[in-house]
Amino acid sequence: MIQEIEKFSVISNTDDGSFSVLTFGEKNLEISVIGSFIEKQYELDCFYLIFTSFCDVYDEELTIYLLSKEFEIIDFVQVREQILISGQGLLEQVKIVSENTISFEFIVKKPWILRVLNKAQRIQSFLPLCAARPIKNLFSKKYLKLSH
Repeated sequence: MIQEIEKFSVISNTDDGSFSVLTFGEKNLEISVIGSFIEKQYELDCFYLIFTSFCDVYDEELTIYLLSKEFEIIDFVQVREQILISGQGLLEQVKIVSENTISFEFIVKKPWILRVLNKAQRIQSFLPLCAARPIKNLFSKKYLKLSH
């Protein structure tokens, strides 16, 4: 079951705010994340789900992290502006759809569907053009399944 929480925060660790360090309560987790603001955070049975951005209406990137209960990054995906899309980087219409699914809007007024899988899988489908994963993680098993 997905439950919204307010247990995490970030402390900027670069002058431009592009990276921050994640904290849990008062504990510095020494985990570097992209962004300077936590948009949303959720607790699941075995994971934490954290949405980060740069806290700017013109922000064009949203990063979604899946952390284990031991505070290790298990998976992450980024949603970002594409050249042909123009809009404001606002996270809107966030809804818990089921025990492992969240829907939201970011940049375009078309819902994104994020599923958290209980077991890592090789995801066959490719991400939409305005979503990305790091190249080094491209072919590994994933827990986050993002579709548009």
